[in-house]
Amino acid sequence: MSGTFKLLVALLLVTVAACSGDSGGSASTTEPSSGAATETSSAAATTMATDTTAAATTTTAAATSSLSIDPCTLLTAAEITAATGVEFGEGAPNAAIAAPERAACDWISTGAEFATAQVFIVDASPGQFEAAMADAADIFGLTTDPVNVPGADNSYATAEGSIVAMDIGGVFLQVSYIPAGPGTVLDQTLQLAAIAAGRMP
Repeated sequence: MSGTFKLLVALLLVTVAACSGDSGGSASTTEPSSGAATETSSAAATTMATDTTAAATTTTAAATSSLSIDPCTLLTAAEITAATGVEFGEGAPNAAIAAPERAACDWISTGAEFATAQVFIVDASPGQFEAAMADAADIFGLTTDPVNVPGADNSYATAEGSIVAMDIGGVFLQVSYIPAGPGTVLDQTLQLAAIAAGRMP
């Protein structure tokens, strides 16, 4: 799975989780076929990557989240660099995702190859974690594997380990590490997820 495709999947899962948080249920009323996600062109994924880079570097003024938890405080650029071996710049709030009940912070690599990390939080309604896990499988055709993250009540990994989602005391927390190229990155993402979970109040 390419880095740009992983990024597209992560963005789609964030979008679904965000919409589910708004409605209290599944965001999709018409399920795409199981192969729909894999038919997305790399050009579209590259466009999404570019859009995400722009969103991550937007000033914080547009962010409207009223969560008591700032996702940018749950990881540092140095920690992401240490876990991944890729140099990252400082995190910035993702204003495009922010809403009263959710917030996200993006970190972008500083080298020639594009890589990104993200922490996404939803002050979830009951069943948010289970709905997000079901959507990953049913909408995007992704395998979800239970993983152990210290401090999380429940957690799973998907998209070759580039996404780890957690339920922490009723808060939905998703940590993503999207590398520049293909390959499994579960160990790196789990390291980041454990740090982020450990800083949750």
